[in-house]
Amino acid sequence: MAKLAVRRPSPSERRFLTTKVADRTLSAYVLDRYRIIQALLGGSTPTELGRILGCERGTVYQWAHTFNSSGFSEFEKATNPNGRPAIL
Repeated sequence: MAKLAVRRPSPSERRFLTTKVADRTLSAYVLDRYRIIQALLGGSTPTELGRILGCERGTVYQWAHTFNSSGFSEFEKATNPNGRPAIL
């Protein structure tokens, strides 16, 4: 995979990110998406994040790419709205 680069968030995006990471009403999957971006901005690598959050490196790359292209607008949408509901 290519080297991962996350764009610098605007001040309002940074405040929004801080609020969302502290929000305990979000599902675990959605919260992990915000944590991925926060950790990447803090200097973590995709491999470290995969180990910490229990996800694949590809997932880290996917959400970093989504953030770079459309900000946080896609983070709370269902990844597969027609599929089977997640079981936690």
